[in-house]
Amino acid sequence: MTRGVTKRYLEIGGYHPTRLSNTYRLYKKGWTGVVVEPNPEVKNLFNKIRPKDKFLNIGVSEDGGNLKYYRYLIPALNSFVKINNGHKIIEINKIQTLKIGDVVKENFDLVSIDTEGFDTLILKSWPWGKYKPKVICVETGVDKLLKSRGYKLVKKTKDNFIYCS
Repeated sequence: MTRGVTKRYLEIGGYHPTRLSNTYRLYKKGWTGVVVEPNPEVKNLFNKIRPKDKFLNIGVSEDGGNLKYYRYLIPALNSFVKINNGHKIIEINKIQTLKIGDVVKENFDLVSIDTEGFDTLILKSWPWGKYKPKVICVETGVDKLLKSRGYKLVKKTKDNFIYCS
């Protein structure tokens, strides 16, 4: 590890403790962090498989409060945004959300955001004056926003954009 790395991550939109996780390999290597996932069905699974992580069973939004959470037949699509492309909604729940500033209470080496439509909103309201992660992994392109904060796109994968400060 390089000097200055605390081995801490924040994953917003955790989905599952191992599948499609941008932080599970880091967890297996001794990293720990905070995982935010609004789906109430995965709380016990996260607590069992990743007991060293702090799991927050909430969502993140611009103003906080309760929002409609759309649960789909394909759980990876669950979101606070209604998808209008033929995917079957199995349930709509009211889920508590917090502002990102109420979630971020420390610096993280890596922040992974996969929120099916809220990525840009989260980064726009990030508490940049207090906390600046070293690496940000997002599902959607936010190039202009992150470049204005001193980040550079270092890798584009099939599903993610990875930026470093």
